[in-house]
Amino acid sequence: MVQFPLRKAAVFGGTFDPVHNGHIAIARAAVVQFDLDLVLWVPTFCPPHKANRSISAFDRRFRMVELAIEFDSHFIASAVESEQSGRSFAIETLGRLQQRYSARSWYWIAGTDSARSLPRWVGAAEFARRCEWIVAPRSYDDGERILQDLTQQFAAYQIPWQGHLLRGVCEAVSSSDVRRACREGKRLDGLVPPNIAVYLETHPLYREVGAVDLPI
Repeated sequence: MVQFPLRKAAVFGGTFDPVHNGHIAIARAAVVQFDLDLVLWVPTFCPPHKANRSISAFDRRFRMVELAIEFDSHFIASAVESEQSGRSFAIETLGRLQQRYSARSWYWIAGTDSARSLPRWVGAAEFARRCEWIVAPRSYDDGERILQDLTQQFAAYQIPWQGHLLRGVCEAVSSSDVRRACREGKRLDGLVPPNIAVYLETHPLYREVGAVDLPI
């Protein structure tokens, strides 16, 4: 059970198309390493960086996140981005969440690609000032080198970035792996939680074009 008032809260945003075991491992490791009271899982509604790629309906992605985290007391799924009209920008999402959840310290959990792109985000300097970053490296990343590069990059942009490396967890699973496995009719063992595997068996989101689209 989440205890209020909060000391430390983190936002874990992503397309989550679909959520998978790598996402869960990252969030759990962040709770332990940074002593977080709460991780807010925020599926993106209309992500600007994926405007040219088709993504699954928001309510389906949100439902999968709810299912994936339902037994972890440190996690809450937030549909805050569905309340915004048009594209969703991180600075707006963070502001809404900070109004709703009072915490002394805020963190933003993201992968290395997102961290590298931060200087180009809308309201980047203000965003970086209002939260610290937890960077989750991929399995083939040199985490320490990435953290050094990011620090230098943000200094060049004069952005007051505070970044931390998530240690001991490397995301070896990707959403594209899960989508490919669904499309090829393969088992999802080790890729997603069991209840997500069941959901994807009855909701053929990533199968062949023309598959029956069942209710949520």
